[in-house]
Amino acid sequence: MLTKIAVQTIKTKWKNLLILFAGLVISTAIFYMFSTVANNKAFLTANTSIKSIIVVFVIGEILLGLITFIYLNFANRFLVQLRQREYGLLMMFGANKLSISRLLFMETFFLGLISLVMGSFLGAGLTIVAGNVLQKQLDLTLPHWQIFNSTGFIITICYFIIVFSLNGFLNQLYINRTDINKLLQANQSAEKTPKTGVANFITGIIGIVLLILSFVVMAQLVAKGIFILIALVLAIVLNISGTYLFIRSSLTLVLNVLKGSSLSATGLRRFTLGQLSFRLRAFERILTIVTLLFALALGALTVGRGYELSTPTLAEQSSPFTININQPSKQDDQLISQLQGVTYTKTYQYKQLTNEIVWDAAQFDREPLPYYKSSTSDNSSFTASVPKIQFGNANQISKPNPSDFLIRKTLTDLATATNPNHISIGNTVDTHKFAISKAPVKRVTIVHVKNMTSQPNAQILKKLAATQTKRFPTLATLGVSGAYGFLEISKGVFGGLEFMGFFLAIAFLVMLASTLMFKVLSNVDIDRRRYQILTMIGATPAQRIFANALEIAIIFIVPLTIGIIDVVYGLPMFKALMVNPYIGLTSSLLIIVSFYTLYYVLTVIIYQQMLKKGNK
Repeated sequence: MLTKIAVQTIKTKWKNLLILFAGLVISTAIFYMFSTVANNKAFLTANTSIKSIIVVFVIGEILLGLITFIYLNFANRFLVQLRQREYGLLMMFGANKLSISRLLFMETFFLGLISLVMGSFLGAGLTIVAGNVLQKQLDLTLPHWQIFNSTGFIITICYFIIVFSLNGFLNQLYINRTDINKLLQANQSAEKTPKTGVANFITGIIGIVLLILSFVVMAQLVAKGIFILIALVLAIVLNISGTYLFIRSSLTLVLNVLKGSSLSATGLRRFTLGQLSFRLRAFERILTIVTLLFALALGALTVGRGYELSTPTLAEQSSPFTININQPSKQDDQLISQLQGVTYTKTYQYKQLTNEIVWDAAQFDREPLPYYKSSTSDNSSFTASVPKIQFGNANQISKPNPSDFLIRKTLTDLATATNPNHISIGNTVDTHKFAISKAPVKRVTIVHVKNMTSQPNAQILKKLAATQTKRFPTLATLGVSGAYGFLEISKGVFGGLEFMGFFLAIAFLVMLASTLMFKVLSNVDIDRRRYQILTMIGATPAQRIFANALEIAIIFIVPLTIGIIDVVYGLPMFKALMVNPYIGLTSSLLIIVSFYTLYYVLTVIIYQQMLKKGNK
């Protein structure tokens, strides 16, 4: 009987449960998507050079599990608040607490199971879309990518069954401990107003200190070579604690200052500030979680964008020419002519002898060889800039000048390219020896383009490299010489990290949206009466909409501000792994803030629609 009532309740109240159900499905999907990657050890080890990446993902999965548990706890409380007055009425008509608690457990568990099934399918779909689209957009081919992982699937099922069961038991405990009068007066009791004073001020100071300590840990522990996982765990604990304490105290102080200022005297601002003051306690934990999610999303995208933007720079630093074509065919020459933004194209003749390659010195005088001039700085470390290309003649190439030793490196790269078997071989730059040699004359063409990742250059260079690899199979392992060859090798080294950054950003961004939107929208039933009172005392629809939009905006701004600060001071953690950890911050911030603003606008629109429906 109770089972039928629970099923019928879900059927009849599906509109009221729609927000809750959508949040449950999304949280399940994100957990499944993350768990599939975190438990795919072959994919993680094959696509990154970081040995501890598996442990990092395990910690990430645990962190996501904690965030999901807190989110589901909020969802669970929403379900109880939605029905508690009905449960009180049932008790008045003779139903005992044991039956009511069992009914609530069944409703929670059934809703959870449905969302678990749908969320798993949605998670698999998101994994397919995220994986395929990202690999296509980033021009990556990542081995061992899976849309289904048995271990990840089992972990997802077990975790959510345990969580839904635990929530069901907590609901039973709540009903058993709650008096019937309190159930009947649900949503009519006033919320506690946060207290101010010395203790509140001290709490804020402690929060700021913990936040600063988390930033110090992020920067200093990695800089001193201490194991990065220790820094990661410690920084997360300090940051979450500091953020919670800071939000708990600072918002109360700020709102009290605003209420006492002249700004609150116009329009409905005093009402808006009062609304926020009454609901601060309910939003403290959720704002802390959303702040963490925002920082994780922005940080992950910044790191992914950093690798995406810095890899071409690293490739450009590796060679003064983009690609070399050994023994170019007519088809190769046609492809080269289609390249855009060509800085130079040079073709050199050579003769390959048994132990050396002979170059015509006179040709280097006519067509100077490009090279990067060495600097006095440490050449073992990369910088964020590309050296200026120099051009050397035959005399410079032959002269053993230590300051220009990199010109010999360019010649060595050409020799390697013209020697398909990659046997150790010398270089000779001599016009006479070139002329008297009876070996057949061969050609090598080198090209430099301003942007090798733009279209159509990327596709043309890919075709040229494929042609060389087909004609000289040994290049399939060692790669073609030049910046483009280095770029392809770098994608194999950093491509996995680049992909993971974008993938995690999507996961955290969706989780962030569902968490904050759900929490805000779950207050509609309580707020509806307050806005009805505003209408009764003469507030216009435009004033009500503005007041509501301002209230939600303040709630959204808090995670935005603290999250950005977290990322700005947390990015130094990646100095050991990246050329410039801040290179992708600006573009990533624009992307994340754009989506975050979109979430805000959607939340306001949906909120207003729900208020209107309730007034009809």
